[in-house]
Amino acid sequence: MPRRSKQHRILVAGALVALLVGGGLVRHVLGTGVAVATVESRPLVQLVVMSGRVRSPGTATLAALVPGTVVQLPVEEGEAVEPGQLLVALEDAELRAEALRARGVLAEAQARLAQLRTVGARVAGAAQVQARAELERTRLQYERFQQLSAGGAASQAQLDDARSALEQARARSESADLQALSASPGGTERALAQATVMQAEAALLAAQTRLDHARIRAPAAGTVLRRLVEPGDSVQPGTALVLLARDLRKELEAAPDERSLAQLKPGQPARVSTDAFPGEVFDATLRYLAPEVDAERGTVTVRFDVPAPPPSLRPDMTVSISVETGRRDPALVLPTGAVRDAQGAAPWVLAVRDGRATRVPVVLGLRGEGAVEVARGLERGEQVILPSEQAVREGARVRPHP
Repeated sequence: MPRRSKQHRILVAGALVALLVGGGLVRHVLGTGVAVATVESRPLVQLVVMSGRVRSPGTATLAALVPGTVVQLPVEEGEAVEPGQLLVALEDAELRAEALRARGVLAEAQARLAQLRTVGARVAGAAQVQARAELERTRLQYERFQQLSAGGAASQAQLDDARSALEQARARSESADLQALSASPGGTERALAQATVMQAEAALLAAQTRLDHARIRAPAAGTVLRRLVEPGDSVQPGTALVLLARDLRKELEAAPDERSLAQLKPGQPARVSTDAFPGEVFDATLRYLAPEVDAERGTVTVRFDVPAPPPSLRPDMTVSISVETGRRDPALVLPTGAVRDAQGAAPWVLAVRDGRATRVPVVLGLRGEGAVEVARGLERGEQVILPSEQAVREGARVRPHP
């Protein structure tokens, strides 16, 4: 029994030695097993990912332009409104009466002008004809009395009366001429009547404007942020009534690192999601690239148009923006983590070539999400040792893990 136990121990020890020698032989002949990544040919999209916000639209504080009492506030805070929609109504009885009086004054002035254009001109013309006829009659009568007086048939008193009648007729004729001229289209009376009409029109416009100011309407599409008064409040010109956020075009603003500047260009498409609704993804387009860099933060301001914003998009929301800055189909691709010094000036890889770890400089192209394009240095199907294999040195014999 002791002899067999000893023989058993010798056999086990021999087997262990054989395994150790065999394992070393395997490593020596086949190399150390290493984790690798394989160069693939597939489409690659280069993205610049940044965080931003929905740009706040312009806000407008709508104020009272006339004094009055608030009688109606037909909108609620947070309500969307259309251009021209009524937001606040003030008591307007006095303003309506003022506009009505101004409308009456205008109607009277217009009637006076119309009368001058029709009846007045004709009456003045008839009076002018009559006055001229009267002047001619008295002139003939005066001449007759002159002849009679020269022959002694008429007294001096009769001649003086005829002269006086002629002078009066001449005065009436001149007055009728002036009246006809005044009533003519270019005359002073017509001009005064037209001026009166214009003044009445201006007064009516002012009264109607004041009446319109009693109704405060939305100047543009927007959202009511705050109601600053309530029905029953008395207001004066300048009193703030409603705070309105204008619905300008939806726009996003972000400030990516200036290192992304070379990749960004206006017109590039982007995919966007909000922190509040991460499953709701929508399109945007890079519209604006600031001409200067923020020296303190090392960032550049960019803005995006949103052609079809989702209903959930609200001012100042935080958004995640992925800008497509390049696309290659197909491209030779490696995982970003397989490239060493990928952000440096001279990236390289440890490639498996002829069973050994070989340092290979590479030229990188597009950089996608978790992947990078190898523009030069490697071929499709080549295997690259992952940097996690820290013990592997250049020139070491290696074999990829199955």
